[in-house]
Amino acid sequence: MTRYVCLILLALFSARGYAQQKEIKPLRPVTAATVLSVGGGKIYDTYLSPIKYGGQAFGIHHERMRVSRFGNNRLTSQHLLSAEMEHTLNPAGNHVMWGAAFDYTYGMFYRIQGTEPNLKLLAGGQLASRLGVAYNAHNSNNPANAKGDVNLQLSGMAIYRLTIKKLPITVRYQASIAVAGLFFCPEYGQSYYEIFTLGDTGGIVHFGSLHNQFNMQNLLTVDIPVNTWFLRIGYRNDIHTFRENQLRSQLYTNSFIIGISKEFGSLRKKGKIADRKRPVWSAYY
Repeated sequence: MTRYVCLILLALFSARGYAQQKEIKPLRPVTAATVLSVGGGKIYDTYLSPIKYGGQAFGIHHERMRVSRFGNNRLTSQHLLSAEMEHTLNPAGNHVMWGAAFDYTYGMFYRIQGTEPNLKLLAGGQLASRLGVAYNAHNSNNPANAKGDVNLQLSGMAIYRLTIKKLPITVRYQASIAVAGLFFCPEYGQSYYEIFTLGDTGGIVHFGSLHNQFNMQNLLTVDIPVNTWFLRIGYRNDIHTFRENQLRSQLYTNSFIIGISKEFGSLRKKGKIADRKRPVWSAYY
């Protein structure tokens, strides 16, 4: 009797081990890219000046994308980090206004199933946050104006893979627009001394939507393989505007971007048949 029990247990453990061998978990590599942006920028901030300023814009941007473990491999997460600076002049060229901002955006996208194997269509939402400042060196009173907002955004992207003379090229266009959120704006003529020293904080945080703010980002990238890395070039457009408390704030940048991209975690170890057979769910390539 004991021998039969042992045989049954041995058969169960063998079947379980075989099932585990048959269950092959897919690889979900991380696509990471870091790029620099150089272009033109325009600042219009009526808290600091009634004149529009124009000049140069510089930035560094980092992006991470990965197919989520949830959602039957149809969900993709995206992290975006940006640090930007603008150096602008008034039309006469004798007054300077600086702008600086730090952005963090987290997004979750649903991959739309299509018939074209080389095309990925993704649509979803983002939570975007931004902290910054505009500084007018000519002002002796209230020379700086803080910027801050948190927004829910709608976003969509199309990623297309094509081959040019046996060279695989990946082209991506992404657009995002804010639909609802909160932003900081002082009262007309209100000084920061009143806000931070006297504690007059009423009416400085406002609900934002398309009726009083317009935030939009457009991104076009082209990835060219170089060994195991990718050279990324493209165009970036950022628009951040709002109007409240009889004040208006506008920031426009149009930039050329260049940097590198790489897919981490997709390399399969040589010599392991099970690893070579693992399916790869790439968020980007």
